[in-house]
Amino acid sequence: ENIPSGFSAVGGQCLHPDDIREDISGSSSGSAAGIKLNLFTFSLGTETQGSILSPAIHTKHVCALKPSVNAWPKDNIIPINYDQDTCGPLARTIEDIELLHRIATDIKDDHHSRPIRVGYI
Repeated sequence: ENIPSGFSAVGGQCLHPDDIREDISGSSSGSAAGIKLNLFTFSLGTETQGSILSPAIHTKHVCALKPSVNAWPKDNIIPINYDQDTCGPLARTIEDIELLHRIATDIKDDHHSRPIRVGYI
């Protein structure tokens, strides 16, 4: 109870990379902070309601996508809600997000792909 946003039982409290007084928001906050701090090029998070998108919104210059449920593989994910949980990417650019989406959904070429609608990212 009363666990703060961005807390991990493994790593402790994730702090906002720009201002430690700000709330980074969401369980994938470490992924967003790592992208912002250039610790890695991309990361994956899981989301039921806002755990990927909220940290990306609260951290400037981080892009994220919550794919449709079952669009990405669910191997090794322990869902909170089987009807809503999904794995999704966080990265620095929309282009990186699209590339990761293509890889994860095994889209081989442009003729069979469903493009990501940028207005919804």
